[in-house]
Amino acid sequence: FKQPDSIVCLAFPPEGKLLVAGDASGNVRILDKADTRQLVVKAAFPAHKDGPVWALAAHPDGKKIATGGRDKLLKVWDISKAKPA
Repeated sequence: FKQPDSIVCLAFPPEGKLLVAGDASGNVRILDKADTRQLVVKAAFPAHKDGPVWALAAHPDGKKIATGGRDKLLKVWDISKAKPA
């Protein structure tokens, strides 16, 4: 699976169909892993400026993720909308 930038961290929402990846450029990608042979980018968005996404965590409801970056900010995102929650 090739990405435009190095993957720094991963989170697995509990429903088991998605994979969330944070990269070295501060972007987050929501990947659909329903087909075990191929990951499909469902959404991608800039999460943090000036560096990588260092941490990702998925909420137990599977609808939100939290990201932490080099910019020293913690952000919560609604992954169904790929926007801040």
